[in-house]
Amino acid sequence: MRLNCGPSERQRKQNARDQFCRWHRWFAWFPVRVGENDCRCLEYVERQADGIHGAGMFFEWTPYDFKYRASTT
Repeated sequence: MRLNCGPSERQRKQNARDQFCRWHRWFAWFPVRVGENDCRCLEYVERQADGIHGAGMFFEWTPYDFKYRASTT
């Protein structure tokens, strides 16, 4: 009998890395620094995580050390 067990742990980790470790549009619901003297709040910015790590019981992979920049769109 063949069953589809879904993606492997390695594939799930790579999917999470692809999602969080690239620049993506994000709504800044709290103030974030996007430049030397430039903070943004309550608007769209772009963010990128430096990496992901195993988070334990509730979340399989959690991003950390975010960088922010002003949105280009």
